[in-house]
Amino acid sequence: MTNLVGDQKFRIRNARWPEFLLYASTHGPLTAKRMRSFEYKQFQWTLKEPPGLGDNTSFRAPSWLVFSHNWPDAVMFISQRVTCSSSYSEVPAGPGLDLGGNNSNFTNTSNMSTEQIEDHLLDPENNLTLPQGWEWEAEPEVLELSADKVDDPQHRPNVELETPPERRLSGRRRTYGGHTNCKMTRSPITRYVQGTTWGLGTDPPMHWLLTKFEKPPLVFQEEYPDAQLVMMKNSQNSYLYMGQYGVYGFAGWGTRGTAEDPGAGGYWFLDPPMPDELYARLPTYTGRTCWLNCGTVAQIVRYVDYAPPSQLSVLVGLLAAFTTLARSFA
Repeated sequence: MTNLVGDQKFRIRNARWPEFLLYASTHGPLTAKRMRSFEYKQFQWTLKEPPGLGDNTSFRAPSWLVFSHNWPDAVMFISQRVTCSSSYSEVPAGPGLDLGGNNSNFTNTSNMSTEQIEDHLLDPENNLTLPQGWEWEAEPEVLELSADKVDDPQHRPNVELETPPERRLSGRRRTYGGHTNCKMTRSPITRYVQGTTWGLGTDPPMHWLLTKFEKPPLVFQEEYPDAQLVMMKNSQNSYLYMGQYGVYGFAGWGTRGTAEDPGAGGYWFLDPPMPDELYARLPTYTGRTCWLNCGTVAQIVRYVDYAPPSQLSVLVGLLAAFTTLARSFA
């Protein structure tokens, strides 16, 4: 690996909500959170570049590994996979019923009344066949008696031979038909790269872990020429963004991934800025631009040459001001 900017630690701010910075949570999900301490390591990231084909890597679009300063063997990336959920419903089985989930041509006849069944049987086109899903119940057995035992009461069956047995309708046994719904999930996470199962398993493939950097659409570059706005995506072209709606938990605001330009919530800037020659290597986004709830880029806020006042220094200052005010009334 090659450290792109030496040992420089970056904080990655959101352009729409600059008070939120990317935060490596302890339990894995990549979140955005308000920074309370300037030196807190879970807000700090290091950019590294994997080896290229020989010494010349200028032909390759910038694809970097973003390592956590708090966990040097962990990187942030968008984990992308297909997840499926299945739902099942009880339907009567019948001839021609497709149990593979495509039941659009199936008519449920399990709730037909007796009159409806009779109308179906009497329809000339049905030729006295039962509706789909129905069958005749098994007929009772009738003993075959010889001629010398027909009149013998001890051998007569418990049915009236001159009356045909009653035929009753019953629904066929029921089975289950199902529907499977699959969708693409994009989960920004921070995870170790030194194998699974605490390093005992195989390392994840490199293309999972790489983060590709791009410049936002040209209109934002022209409006904010000194901001160094960037977009970050995985190898499947899913862009990292901070959604407007969600739940702010103890680990911050959850980030998400999308297949298109997410708007200002998906534009970020590094604090401090990356070197100009490194930013010049980034290509410009060329896909479909955001069209709904895109937001605007807020005022760019940076902490470069100074640290924001800590909570302790603020408290000391308030106590000093209160002491001075108390003395003035003494």
